[in-house]
Amino acid sequence: MEPTKGHWGFFDLVIKNFGTTPAYSVSVSFDQLLERVPFPDEKKIFENAALTYPVAIPFLAPGQEWRTVWDSINRRERADEARRERNLPALEYEYRGSIEYRSAGRKAPLESASILNWEQFRSAMTVETKTVHDIADSLDRRLKDINDQVAALHKSVSAFSDEKTGVWVYSGDADELRAYHADLAARARDSHEALMRVVGQLLPQESTRRTNSSVTEDSTPSGSVAEQEPPSDD
Repeated sequence: MEPTKGHWGFFDLVIKNFGTTPAYSVSVSFDQLLERVPFPDEKKIFENAALTYPVAIPFLAPGQEWRTVWDSINRRERADEARRERNLPALEYEYRGSIEYRSAGRKAPLESASILNWEQFRSAMTVETKTVHDIADSLDRRLKDINDQVAALHKSVSAFSDEKTGVWVYSGDADELRAYHADLAARARDSHEALMRVVGQLLPQESTRRTNSSVTEDSTPSGSVAEQEPPSDD
């Protein structure tokens, strides 16, 4: 078990060749499953998840290692508290295993025992030093916040994109804009009144013409014969 670089409280499971010669046919075994606390997206908060690792590695050069994040001591303690409230079994804190491998020049395989114990990390303290990774992580969170704000602003502005129901924004002096629109409305009223005067002059003539035409047509109805008085003797 080794601390995860840059993340205090997290620990890695490491299979590493500490020797000066290659290791062949490396096999790993433990007496029980290596338990870990599920991450939130796994939706198994109150179930024990198993850490997966290679049971066989064909070759490890000197100093070469296989590594994976195992768990966090804080996560394990919180998970145990939640399990106790539900009368569920607690996580194991000690795991015993062995590693068997072959070395050049030796016929018989070699074996190393391993005891991994989380208890030694309870209440452990450390000094945290900020690194470039922390700056990048802070910038990532800040960028995500900015993107969320821009997305919310875009959504709000999109709701006012319709010309009829949207919001019109004018840049400039407010009094000047009000005077401009008042003048525009006055000119529109003047144009309307002038148009109505022209229409008022044309409509009476048109009405008289239609009335005369109607009277002429009605004076001698179509298809009728006018009665004539007999001529006088005078």
